[in-house]
Amino acid sequence: MKLNSKWNYVMCGVNIMIALLGAVLHVLWLLGVGAFFAMFNYYVAEMNKEIENEQFRQSITETKE
Repeated sequence: MKLNSKWNYVMCGVNIMIALLGAVLHVLWLLGVGAFFAMFNYYVAEMNKEIENEQFRQSITETKE
């Protein structure tokens, strides 16, 4: 299942909140897991956004021709 880039950004925000909760509660594993998945989801969101932009550009050039 491929998620839209905006949902990856939403998941990134949720994971940042989990990391902040881990920092406040002094739970190191929660901080680590939240930070890791926040960075991972941000990277995936950027990749998906590039793919979506390329597909959008291709659809525009196809309609012009």
